[in-house]
Amino acid sequence: MAKGGVKSSLLGRIAVAGGYLTETQLEECLREQHEMEQAGASTKLGEIMKHKRFIDDQVRGNFLAYRKQPVNLVETFFQAAAHSFERFSPKTL
Repeated sequence: MAKGGVKSSLLGRIAVAGGYLTETQLEECLREQHEMEQAGASTKLGEIMKHKRFIDDQVRGNFLAYRKQPVNLVETFFQAAAHSFERFSPKTL
């Protein structure tokens, strides 16, 4: 697993739950992170997602700020899911 381990996976899961990228895109980013670490380069998952243009600087900054807060996985899931539903509400369709 990537150097960030659980936190990197959590960041990816939040991004997927929020609708910023798909499971396939997350797996692609994690695979790239792992390959880079095998080659001796350490790159953060958020940087890879940004480089691939799955997220932008503002979203990455929001994720990083959120990660510094104490983690409540249930609350995190429901907040990310609520955000995802807001993005696809009838108002936006």
